[in-house]
Amino acid sequence: GDEVVAYGFPLSDDLSSQGNLTNGVISALSGLDDDLTRVQMTAEIQPGNSGGPLMDSGGAVIGVVVESASEEFFQEIRGTAVQNVNFAIRDALARAFLDTNNVDYTIADSDTYTDTYTELSIADIAQQAQAFTGIIECYR
Repeated sequence: GDEVVAYGFPLSDDLSSQGNLTNGVISALSGLDDDLTRVQMTAEIQPGNSGGPLMDSGGAVIGVVVESASEEFFQEIRGTAVQNVNFAIRDALARAFLDTNNVDYTIADSDTYTDTYTELSIADIAQQAQAFTGIIECYR
C-alpha cells in the first residue's frame, strides 16, 4: 500500500520528450505467479516506461519499471479483463545488474534514510527523476 511514482518516456514519439510520471501504490509484493523479483503496482505505465525508476514518496529508487500484465492473455485464458496491473523489478535485482556491468551507484544507508526521510511532493520527485533519468532508443 505504499505510495510510488513511476517516471519514464512512454510513447516517446507521441507524448512529452521531457518524460512522464504517474503515481500509484504497491499493490502486491510479488509479480505474476508469485515472482518475488518483482512488485506489483498501480502506477500506470505504457510502452516506453520500461527501464524507468520506480520511486518511493521520499524520492528513493526502489525498483525499475518492466512490464504490464497482458490484457490479451487474461482475456483469452481467464476470461477477464485486467486493469492497471503493472510490475517493477526490485531494487536488489537492479543492483545485481549494475554490479555485473560495473556501474557505480549509491545506496542510502537505511538508518540515515529513515532518520532523514522527508515525504516529497510528486512534482519534487519528478524534478529529481528528470536529473537522473534519460531515454535510450534503439533504431533498427
